[in-house]
Amino acid sequence: MVSYLNYAKNVINNLPDENNVGHFANEAWLQLREYFRRWVLLVDELSLEGIGNPLLFKLSTVLGVDVTNSIEKRLSTDFVNIDSRALCGLAKVSLKKYLIWSAAIDEGHEVANRHRNMFNPLIEYFSFGYALSLHHGEILFGPDWYSTGLFIRSNYANLELRLSVYDEQGDQ
Repeated sequence: MVSYLNYAKNVINNLPDENNVGHFANEAWLQLREYFRRWVLLVDELSLEGIGNPLLFKLSTVLGVDVTNSIEKRLSTDFVNIDSRALCGLAKVSLKKYLIWSAAIDEGHEVANRHRNMFNPLIEYFSFGYALSLHHGEILFGPDWYSTGLFIRSNYANLELRLSVYDEQGDQ
């Protein structure tokens, strides 16, 4: 059986040199565009339209994307003037969540396993005030997630994530 945690670590270890900001930012953006597509699919699957659209809007606003048009337009537009270093920071924050989610899949969490092929889009939105909860096997979101305690209590001691408000640099 493939270990998602090992896969996640491998992905992170093979990222482009962080000093090569332009290339790293471009790769990160290509991934984020794919996250948009997957998020739309997940929203449809879970019938969470009321959550999906605000989240798309929030991330789009952060990236300076015009969100006044249709979702299809958002997915196909060539975006310009994105702050490369800001995008790098966003990608780095998401990698931490990527490790946590991968560990949850390895540990057999029901919801994590059920949506193991669509976990990336969820991770991106945690840093913007929404969270995923495995409590009672449901995916729950809320704007005050950072004040409610643990996200996933992982058996991997070094991967246990205690939620806290991000500082201005986006670090924990």
